[in-house]
Amino acid sequence: MSTTPLSRLPHFDPRLVPVSGTDAHLPRINAGTFAPDALRQRFRSPPAWQPEVVKEVRFSDREPAQAAVLIPSVMRGAGADSMAVLLTERTAHLSTHSGQIAFPGGRVDECDADIKAAALREAYEEVGLEYRYVDVLGTLPVYVTGTAFQVTPVVALVQPDFRLQPNAFEVADTFEVPLAFLMDPANHHRHAFEWEGASRMVLHALSRNCGSPGPGAFHLGCHCGDAAQLLPFSFSLRRTGHRGIAPAGARYDAPMSFFAILFALLLEQVRPLPRGNPVHAALRRWARWCNRNFDAGRANHGWIVWSLAVGWPSLLAFAIHVLLSDLLGWPFAALWSAALLYVTLGFRQFSHHFTDIRDALDAGDEDRARELLAQWRQADIREPPRGELVRCVIEYSVLQAHRHVFGVLAWYSVLAAFGLGPAGAVLYRSSEFVSRYWRYQGTVAQQPVSEAVQAAAAEAWRVIDWFPARITALGFAVVGSFEEAIDSWRNQVQRFPGDNDGVILAATAGAINVRLGDGVAKAPVSRAGPGQSDLDAGEAADFISNQGREPEPAYLAQVVGLVWRSVVMWLVLLALLTLARLLG
Repeated sequence: MSTTPLSRLPHFDPRLVPVSGTDAHLPRINAGTFAPDALRQRFRSPPAWQPEVVKEVRFSDREPAQAAVLIPSVMRGAGADSMAVLLTERTAHLSTHSGQIAFPGGRVDECDADIKAAALREAYEEVGLEYRYVDVLGTLPVYVTGTAFQVTPVVALVQPDFRLQPNAFEVADTFEVPLAFLMDPANHHRHAFEWEGASRMVLHALSRNCGSPGPGAFHLGCHCGDAAQLLPFSFSLRRTGHRGIAPAGARYDAPMSFFAILFALLLEQVRPLPRGNPVHAALRRWARWCNRNFDAGRANHGWIVWSLAVGWPSLLAFAIHVLLSDLLGWPFAALWSAALLYVTLGFRQFSHHFTDIRDALDAGDEDRARELLAQWRQADIREPPRGELVRCVIEYSVLQAHRHVFGVLAWYSVLAAFGLGPAGAVLYRSSEFVSRYWRYQGTVAQQPVSEAVQAAAAEAWRVIDWFPARITALGFAVVGSFEEAIDSWRNQVQRFPGDNDGVILAATAGAINVRLGDGVAKAPVSRAGPGQSDLDAGEAADFISNQGREPEPAYLAQVVGLVWRSVVMWLVLLALLTLARLLG
């Protein structure tokens, strides 16, 4: 096998290669075959057929890779003569296939549900062809290129009222060619030449311009060589009934997710959501309604109540995201994501409390600091000594930062990567709220909330917060004292496995070298609402650090720095992933 690197593949003008033959001797295809209804029928009853060429001579030792291209047949009218195929001209600066004419397509990613999803995603990323205009009919046989790409052509009908937004990095131009012209054998030319004295490459081209970006024939594909484009295709197609609605994974748009996060954080800094806002009030009413109507006291009823209270808002967020994306386009879906992130994030909902307490401690007014802490936590605070008061402020602040910022971003980013939009942010914050709210209603307010509902909500919250808690702890370790944070984290896990809040406090203690633990555990259950996430007497009781310095007010500045550095780190990471997605 040859080990020819991709950089050594020939760059040439295929129109200058001598013609070795034409297909004018082949019979013309009946024009009625190209009508939309005829194409649909062809897929429903495909004939037995095998293309003449399905594999090129291998001249690269790269690992085989799945790829997909979309053959978009635009329905400019009801008749066969109104069908046109959308093609692209690749930009001249690309390292491979620069300046060539191609169908939109590329490598199949892990996020793609199947080959069709990959073709739809690539078409959207390259030229901005939205899924709602596309009706997938089926696939052609797989074609294996000389560089080991196993290309599956996906044929689709496209509604004509789309608006393209080509990716300027990859696509220099888009144009349409009448399908009848492409399928006329008289327009097919074959061009052959020798490369490096051994490899015979045969190009397939059209004989005249017909809308192409350059004069004369233009390159459609080749065999016995590196083919990023396809051979002229036959309409003896495989059967499929798949409708061209994008799977969830194909809806993921990395720039949309990143800019939604950035916009929501900036908006929340400028205009934070006030306490007692309509969104949080509606969530409280919804939680009460679900419990009042479905809580029968049994374990399975507890999970039913939790699924309704948390699942329906999450599904609604996803459904609206899908509708906006399909009907109005990605800018409206991005605005929806930003709006939900704005109401689920809460950086300013706790940071101003922290600042006021810190200022009171700096001024030596411990009574005022205790009063502010009690107001923040919506709970009665005992009279702890100065060190315990600072410890409690540090613990409570980092846990609030986790639940209002890092946990929300973690779940949003993960589910958005699977095309679920802002559903992750809603799932996380709703789960956190109902766990705390039902516990308060059942223990302090003496409302009829069964132990089954409280147990289901607590267990669901423990599972949902497991991953974000460790992401937050990892971030604190990276931007703080890494070795001490990891060592404290490891010791905590050995002593108290499964305690999510303990993991965060342990990493914080090691990251800033401060003794933490047992400070938060002294507060009773609070009267918190959705926008003032609080802790109860059992949530952080499973962590006590015996190492590090005793907490002092001066260390509060280190906490601020730790949180902000972690925020910046994760935003930079998301920005780099977004850039890699755009360039890849």
